[in-house]
This record gives sequence, C-alpha cells and structure tokens, in this order.
Amino acid sequence: MIGDAAGAVENFYGEGLYYGLSSSKLAAEILIDTINNNSSFDKYTKLLKSEILIQTKFSRINSNLFYNNQRFGYHKMVRNKLINYFYAELINGRITQRQCYFYTLGILPISMFAPKLKDKPFEEIGLK
Repeated sequence: MIGDAAGAVENFYGEGLYYGLSSSKLAAEILIDTINNNSSFDKYTKLLKSEILIQTKFSRINSNLFYNNQRFGYHKMVRNKLINYFYAELINGRITQRQCYFYTLGILPISMFAPKLKDKPFEEIGLK
C-alpha cells in the first residue's frame, strides 16, 4: 500500500501528494531490490514506518494540538512570528514534521514574548 492507503497523509495542511509520492518511490525501490536480489518485500513496511509514517504521526499530533484548540492555535501559533517561522520552514521542506513539533513545544513557552503578526481587517484578507 502506498499514499493514502498506507496512511501517509499530512494532517496539518491536508496535503497528501508529498507522502504519496515518497511512499510510491520507496515501494518502487524496494520492489526493484526484491526482484533483482530475490529478497523479501517486507523491508518496505519497516522503511515506510520508520521514514514516512513517523512524520505523519507528528503531523497528526501537530494538527490535533492546533485544530482541537483553535483559539489557542490562532493566537499562540498562527499570529506568533516565532512559531509561524517553524511552520513556514515545514512548508518549505527545510524541517520535518517531527522537528516542527519539538521546536513548537520547546519554543512555545518563550514564544509568548515574541512579536505578534498584526491583525488585518476582514476586508483586507478577503472576508467580509
């Protein structure tokens, strides 16, 4: 199983292409190795869990932290420049879901003193 069928879905942003392609690339590599070396395909499950599903686990934890406490998520994470930086790094692929989670937990207590993003009028962000 690959992609969504393997549970390789990014929960925080709702994106599935990256992990879908990553899991299919991994499956292809293991399949080629299995055919060429007459080895077992069981290695795929182990690598899927250790390389991809561990990241989706932290994505799920991040999304639960944010979406189950939306007021907290908005005021303490979205509008906070320091925390916002980590999620921008996550989107850019510079840090992993796991790193983002631990950075957020480590920085959250002191991030209360970080500058906040300015509130925008609803009309300016497309809402009325």
